[in-house]
Amino acid sequence: MEKEDSRLLWERGLQFLGRQTAAQCHEVTNVFNVINEMVGLMGDLAWGAQNKGRPLDPDRLVELTGKIAAQVQRGNTIVRAINQFGHSADTPRAVFDLRAVLEQITFIARRPAALSKTALETDFPDQTVSLENSPLGFQQAVFTALQIALSASSERRRITIGYTLVDSGARIEVVSDDALEHHDAVSEQVVFFRLLVQALGGCVERLMEADDPHRITMVFPKQTSEG
Repeated sequence: MEKEDSRLLWERGLQFLGRQTAAQCHEVTNVFNVINEMVGLMGDLAWGAQNKGRPLDPDRLVELTGKIAAQVQRGNTIVRAINQFGHSADTPRAVFDLRAVLEQITFIARRPAALSKTALETDFPDQTVSLENSPLGFQQAVFTALQIALSASSERRRITIGYTLVDSGARIEVVSDDALEHHDAVSEQVVFFRLLVQALGGCVERLMEADDPHRITMVFPKQTSEG
């Protein structure tokens, strides 16, 4: 691999890790803001009861405490996801469960999909397989395919991430309800995507082909030749 390509992969990997971690931290901030609003409402109710003689509404208090509990649970889920995602960079190569890692990157990807007004769904079989590769690089490849689909789709209604098992490893697909079109806005992403998948020992099988413009497909072996 060319030295410039190696440097590009390294820099993009850091950007990917930093940007997605920051995005999830923003989600945690949203959780704090909602909790703060609920606490403020409870304070208003208490102030009204203490200073205005307004009776406390038990049903309203139960409703607010339930909403706070739900946000705490949501915050815990996001923090766990950030922690797991951050640990993806602990080692450049590891054995990981395909389905678990795809579920992890799908969770991370829901925010940019939602910002693009796109429903992000999964189509995972019950069976899974262990891959030996870069956990962070693999997630970046799937995320980059999603970014291409978001950029190349005109309607942006629904995108599905799925996989099937093959003898050599796994085939991962990003499928859009809307046809994906090659244009200048995605050309640089496509070049990087091909470079990244190749560096991970995988291959890009289909990429918005004329006979199937809805699909981006990549195949990864159970173990790359570095093993």
